[in-house]
Amino acid sequence: MSSSGNNLMRWFRGAGSQAKSEEGAKSAPRTRRTCIGLGEFMRNLTSSGEQKMCVLDLGPNLAHNIALLTEMGVRVFNEDILSESQDASYSVKQEDESLQIDAAKFFAENLDYAADQFDAILFWDVADYLPEGLVKPLVERLQAMLKPKGHLLAFFSHQGCRK
Repeated sequence: MSSSGNNLMRWFRGAGSQAKSEEGAKSAPRTRRTCIGLGEFMRNLTSSGEQKMCVLDLGPNLAHNIALLTEMGVRVFNEDILSESQDASYSVKQEDESLQIDAAKFFAENLDYAADQFDAILFWDVADYLPEGLVKPLVERLQAMLKPKGHLLAFFSHQGCRK
């Protein structure tokens, strides 16, 4: 695996800063465990046989990610869906003067892919940061775009959950 791949894998295994936030320091100690999700995801990309796999990366356009996947012989499509969701042209003023994203307009201009097009999707932690009105329709769209027995890698923060 290339050095960029090793760096990516090391990051997901938890190497790096051990700094705790004040909130984290007050809570009960957390058990540290190795994240195997990315490793399993990558193993599934390499066991495809002769057919060139197709991956959708929904994070920012990072050269390291693209290089790693293309070195593996994977066709990569990239959409920074979080950045796109911040575009003011998708916001609609509600009766109470608040702004909400117009999901129909957003999807008319983004993620325009065929059903069953992708073998795998890198969803990362995008759902934690998207406007709430986009999350459910986005998950439904991803399900349609993912081939049967396709793989989706997603991370979710427990801190983002509402009670």
